[in-house]
Amino acid sequence: MKKAKYLFMLLPLMLSACSAATNEESSSQRGPLGEKNTPITESTNTPSAPEIPFVYEALEEVPIIVDKDGLEIISIDVANIPAEGIPVGDWNLYGICFKVTYSNGEVHYAPFLVNHFPISTRHYLGEIGHHTVTLLIHGLETTVGFDVIKNTGFHGYTCEFHGAADEVLYTTTVGYYQNVEYKGPEISDKRVDDETITKFVGWDYPLENVHQNMIYKPVLRDTEKRFYGDSIAADRENILSTYEDGDSIRTLLYLGRVHRVAMNYSDTYYHTKGDEAKELAFRPLNPYNDTWVNLNNEIVQYGVRYSIDHNTAQYLYGSNASLTSSPSFGANFDPNYTVTSTSTVLDDGSLVDTSILPAYQSVYDTAAEYITYTSSVASDDETGYYRLAVVTSFDIYLSVGFKRLGFNKYYVDNYAQFVCSPCGEKKALMIQYSKDGNFVNTFEKKVDFSNSTLLSVASRLEWGE
Repeated sequence: MKKAKYLFMLLPLMLSACSAATNEESSSQRGPLGEKNTPITESTNTPSAPEIPFVYEALEEVPIIVDKDGLEIISIDVANIPAEGIPVGDWNLYGICFKVTYSNGEVHYAPFLVNHFPISTRHYLGEIGHHTVTLLIHGLETTVGFDVIKNTGFHGYTCEFHGAADEVLYTTTVGYYQNVEYKGPEISDKRVDDETITKFVGWDYPLENVHQNMIYKPVLRDTEKRFYGDSIAADRENILSTYEDGDSIRTLLYLGRVHRVAMNYSDTYYHTKGDEAKELAFRPLNPYNDTWVNLNNEIVQYGVRYSIDHNTAQYLYGSNASLTSSPSFGANFDPNYTVTSTSTVLDDGSLVDTSILPAYQSVYDTAAEYITYTSSVASDDETGYYRLAVVTSFDIYLSVGFKRLGFNKYYVDNYAQFVCSPCGEKKALMIQYSKDGNFVNTFEKKVDFSNSTLLSVASRLEWGE
């Protein structure tokens, strides 16, 4: 047995007579076996195969108007609820009414239908047991209690989930105004080009409060691959340069490349589809330091994934755990390194020449180059957040010092720095979109390295005797 009490304000509903409201009318509704309050018409809730083309009937809450000019409402009751219970989904078939009494003694009946219930409460009409709902109508509380019983003619609604090619991925049934869950195969991202993927973002109709046979189709969106990363291939040398610093060896490592990073951007603009077109322009360039620091933090936060193997941790001491939790960034390469562009292979199989452009100055110069550019959000663009940005790819380096503590044991110093060098040939001006206002990684692939990477590097350094 279930009980639930919902208190809500129902707006006025056109007053009308309600059939089967009097005792005489009620007695005339006896069935062949003498039972009371049989349905006025036969149940039509037996589901059939979805029609083609499929038409979705949107949910609505119909307002209730029971007031009369110049008259006060004395009471509002609910009449004609069958004592033996209402079969699942058959509420509308029993002539259930609001009985309204006015200050002049008049009594009128207004139909009480499923669409008068708030959508959030309608699932009770499909759940076997006793339920109590309290309504607030024109300031008067009206409580309705009812029993829901099994409906042998109702077996649930059929829900089909289709794929992008309209193939059926998954079929299930769901109860009256219940929620359906998709348990079919995963809908994978699709590559559009090097910088764009098509992502599954949901279904075209709500999964909640199912009230008819359904055909669901996937909603797909072309999505910019922001901050996605390619690591250096596993068989490639990642040590680019070293130098001795007292009893430690400082080492410059190449980790990989992070793509589609915004070097500069406009203020974020929220657009509602149908609004007037809006021109976006970059903010003044200076002061630029905060933008540059934020850029580096976003690269590491969204584009780099550092993992710790606990078995490896026993051989590696020092600050290695904080490399990405509290990163430090270099405006340029340490001049003690010998840095040259290197041809290498990334884990996606691409052959690249690494960038060795000065990190801060190159980014600043590019931001200055694009500062006068503008672009517009069109009136019919999707509702969401937009910003104008100039983007590029960055090669990711890590400068880190090691001390040898003993056989296969090393100390990682406290002065590790990332250097994020922009790839000048990858620049692009674009308007970026975000559904929630956060311009984060939209693709799970990142530049990966770990403390095992650091241990492998330390063990390959020339320590001498």
